[in-house]
Amino acid sequence: MANAERVRMQYIRDSMRLSRDRAIKVRGYFNARDIAASALKFRKMWYAKAKAAGSAAKLAKSLHVKALAHELAMQKKRRGAFTKWEVARTEHTNAIKRRTAAQADFKRSDAEMARTTAELAKCKAELAASWKNENRRSTERAAARENYVKWGKAHRAAIKGRKLAGLKAARAAKASATADMHHKKSVATHMAAINRRAAARAAAIKAHMAVQRHARNAW
Repeated sequence: MANAERVRMQYIRDSMRLSRDRAIKVRGYFNARDIAASALKFRKMWYAKAKAAGSAAKLAKSLHVKALAHELAMQKKRRGAFTKWEVARTEHTNAIKRRTAAQADFKRSDAEMARTTAELAKCKAELAASWKNENRRSTERAAARENYVKWGKAHRAAIKGRKLAGLKAARAAKASATADMHHKKSVATHMAAINRRAAARAAAIKAHMAVQRHARNAW
């Protein structure tokens, strides 16, 4: 098997080499044939032009005139091309300047963009911190409002209690003043009763003493 594989590979290499050599030689043959055909064509054209001109000198002169005309035409085209080349060179120089300026602007813009990107990241971080702080403050505000509402209710209840206590105190003071007035009246009435009783006792004693004197005098 190994020998058969080696023979097969050798056959393939030989076939590729022979095909390549054949292609090179065939290409050389056709190139040589084309060159010979082109030379024959130009030689026939030269003879035809020489015959039409009448002589080789006239043909050379006509070719010289054509060559001068061709030279002038080429000179005109060259000058035009040179002018275009100068314009293109100037435009290229200006383009280099513009490109250099644009590159400098790009570098500045790139640096500015990097700085702006850093500032943007910083601003984003500050914004996130601000949102976090706002949410925390909102929670604290809600808790503070609930606490305020609670103590507001307690304060209003205290005000109501204070008013009720004041009303009770006023009523108690009024009742105390009324009781004091009644007490004073009752003390005055009691003292008058005591005085009346004392006067009546004195009158009774005086009358009793008069009766006793009358009885003694009667005996």
